[in-house]
Order: sequence, then C-alpha cells, then structure tokens
Amino acid sequence: MDISANYLSSVIFFFTTLLSGLFVVGYPQKVARHGTLLLTFGGSFLFCLTFLHLLPEVYEHMKEYPYLSYCLLLGFFFQFFLDLLSDGIAHGHTHSHKEGATLSRNVFGLFSALFIHAMFDGLLIGGHGHGHGHDHSLLAGMVLHKIPTTFALMTILVEYRYKKGAMIGYLVLFALASPLGCFLPSLLKSMDLVETGWVLYFWALAVGNLLHIATTILAEVSADHRLRMPQIIAYLAGAFLAIMANIH
Repeated sequence: MDISANYLSSVIFFFTTLLSGLFVVGYPQKVARHGTLLLTFGGSFLFCLTFLHLLPEVYEHMKEYPYLSYCLLLGFFFQFFLDLLSDGIAHGHTHSHKEGATLSRNVFGLFSALFIHAMFDGLLIGGHGHGHGHDHSLLAGMVLHKIPTTFALMTILVEYRYKKGAMIGYLVLFALASPLGCFLPSLLKSMDLVETGWVLYFWALAVGNLLHIATTILAEVSADHRLRMPQIIAYLAGAFLAIMANIH
C-alpha cells in the first residue's frame, strides 16, 4: 500500500473512532440497544474475510518466509494476554464489574491493551502492500470492527462517570493508534530498520490477532447461546458481503 493510501486509511480510522466515541457520549442508550447487531455483522465479515483472503495470502508467502506461520500463531495467542488487560473490550463487548469497583486503578492496563490492539488494526492495512486489490474490503472490515470496539471503551468510561474532558482525551489518543499502525511499516523501512520480510512478519502477527478477535466475537455475541432472527440476518449479511468482496 502506498503512502497516499496510508494517509486515506489513517484519516478514515481516526474519524471513525472519534465520531463513534462522541456518539456514545451523546447517545449511550442507542448504542446499548443496537451495538450487538453491528458487532455481529462486523465479526462475521471479518471472520470470512480472514479465511477467504488474509490466511491464504499469509500461506502464499510461506515458501519465501517460512516463519510466518509461527508469527500467525503468536499473534493469535498474544490476544489472550491483551484480553486479560482489556477484559475483552477489544471484541466490542462490555462486561459487568463488581459494585463499588473503580476503573481508575485498571485504566492503564485497559487502555494500553486497546491501544496495542488498535495499532494491530492499522498494521493490517499498512503492512498490506503485497495485496491483490482487496485493500478496500479489508479497510471496510477493520472500520466495522473499530466502531463497536470504540463503543465498548467509551461506554465503560461513561458508566464510571469520567469527566467529558478525560473521556475526549482517551478517545483522541485511541483514535491515533490505528493511524500509527498504518505508518509503522513504511516508517521502519524508510529508516532502514527493517526489510520487507520483517514487515510481512509483523503483518502475520496482526492477521493472527484479527483471527482471534473474529472467532471470539462470533462465539460471545449471544450471551445465552441463542440467536434471534436479527442476529442471524446480521451473520448472513456479513458473510455474504465478505464473499462478494473476495470475488475477483
């Protein structure tokens, strides 16, 4: 992906995150009511896109870079560690907390995990210069994932009655994470710190991370393990669009 495409992706990432977070601050009840359907749709889209496009592309480069499969696994299991810090918010879920608990003591771990995960989202785009015309569908999938993740983060900050100034500060920092990930590969290459092969290794880490996210979303989207018709429609719609986006 060239520099101009990285700029465009970064702008889209930044403003998608920013506007999603501001929407939560202004309309928290609407997010709680409709967020699950968006999460289901985005998770289905990402899951299908990962298997139809991203994983085959990783394996396509394994003859030249045999350690990509290990990076793929490392990225997958690294998300377990991030989940311990973020309490699963990277999946777009908010979890109940014990009454009387405070978020302040956990905010560093929570925000750090989400920031790292958001950088992986950007790295998927910025390290995708070897793609075959699927960058737009990949970017769309990441944006669909970014919205419910931002919803979940800001919902928790609203529930714990953070001041609006503090919430906006966290939101802006979080919105900058994915653009940073977008430019990280080109920045490292311009400084002669890494070669193209290392960018592929970082990209494989990000693909493994996304695979964990997508599978967990689909596993956890229904708390009682019963799918209602709107969720089924969201599942099928996400899968259908991912398949159509992958057709040459």
